[in-house]
Amino acid sequence: MLGLATGAEAQTCATTDVAITGLTPAPSDPAALAGDCTALLGLKDTLRGTGALNWANTLSMDGWDGITLAENANRVRSLLLTSKGLDGSIPDLSGLTNLSWLLSHRNRLSGTIPDLSGLSSLGFLNLHVNELTGSIPLWLGRSHGWIG
Repeated sequence: MLGLATGAEAQTCATTDVAITGLTPAPSDPAALAGDCTALLGLKDTLRGTGALNWANTLSMDGWDGITLAENANRVRSLLLTSKGLDGSIPDLSGLTNLSWLLSHRNRLSGTIPDLSGLSSLGFLNLHVNELTGSIPLWLGRSHGWIG
């Protein structure tokens, strides 16, 4: 389920939005990045809880809190959200198919770890010092770093 703002519709990204056109160098596949942008905007409210994230289609994605783009600027490579005051839940990130790093430790994220097994590029996951419940999912192998 996407985390939509109460009483408002989630923002989307088009290839003509500043989030995409404001990048230097310009992405060679702006449609792919616009897809990642839309996915993140749809997830923002669930992920941030009461923390602040400056994600908006009116701000170039290379300036978004905790977002690192791949060298070719075509896809989101990592979410680095350590100590951001986040207290929501970890949303479904399956739309971010090139995500290789997810660091969101030292927050107050709650709930269980969602199924991230479809993220074949995910090589490092760090979720320690949160308020997560449940067991460590079976799909989470040693190749995904440390969680706690």
